[in-house]
Amino acid sequence: MNVVAPVEGAAGTDTMDAVFAFALGQKVWFQARIFTTTGRLSELWTVAPRVVEAD
Repeated sequence: MNVVAPVEGAAGTDTMDAVFAFALGQKVWFQARIFTTTGRLSELWTVAPRVVEAD
């Protein structure tokens, strides 16, 4: 499983691009949990499945 490594930039101040390889027509699901700088964990965040299409 791919993950986004949260080591870029100062804690809580930067964003990162998540780069993953997908094939055309592939169905993907997105889920995330956010870790705060105080060590708290968010509720599970989900988005409806998407089918990868050409730009």
